[in-house]
Amino acid sequence: MTSKIDPNEICIDANIPQGLRRTNADKRKAVRLALLHPYSRAWSDRLIGKHVGVDHVTVGRVRRELERRNNDQQN
Repeated sequence: MTSKIDPNEICIDANIPQGLRRTNADKRKAVRLALLHPYSRAWSDRLIGKHVGVDHVTVGRVRRELERRNNDQQN
């Protein structure tokens, strides 16, 4: 039995083990990808932060921004 590996899951944290310095924009983009991904969108801020390599506070900020945008689009 084989399991499918999601390429998005690999690329979100691909630079972390390399030690490459990421810009804040790079980090926020990785968080957005994780929050929009069907598999990880229900994860806690801390779990996403651990997976992406950022602080849980950053994840919370991006999550709130996405929620605000979503609410604005619905109204």
